[in-house]
Amino acid sequence: MLRDVELLLADGTTQLLSQLRGRKNLVMIFTAGADLIDLVNQLLALRQELQENEAEVLIVHNAEQGNFAKGIGLALDPEGALHRQLGAIDDQENRVPTVYVTDRFGEVFAAFRQSENKPLPNAKEIVGWLEFINRQCEECSPPEWR
Repeated sequence: MLRDVELLLADGTTQLLSQLRGRKNLVMIFTAGADLIDLVNQLLALRQELQENEAEVLIVHNAEQGNFAKGIGLALDPEGALHRQLGAIDDQENRVPTVYVTDRFGEVFAAFRQSENKPLPNAKEIVGWLEFINRQCEECSPPEWR
């Protein structure tokens, strides 16, 4: 489970991560200052699949600068506290680009940390995890499927 932490959103408001629980699956992308716009654009191209899988994308970025599209949540982490609190760090406690894919209740189904020999997943892989999550969720399927 992802810990309940306070998010500083790009509009200056704060929100507890737990306020997102129960509504949608979550793809949480920690940029660690890296340019992940290609991954974000890939996800935007799959917006329909994200909607079908009841998923929300939240980017945790170092600062307000960042060319992120409308419809993608943006949380700011200038000091790196969120990266540390949620494990988006390496052994030396440096921020590392990380992707978490969780169900609507905050349970982590997939975690990816970028390293020299391990890239982050592409958008299709992320959507594959969301599809897997939805197949596991008995209460999410129509009653006639049970």
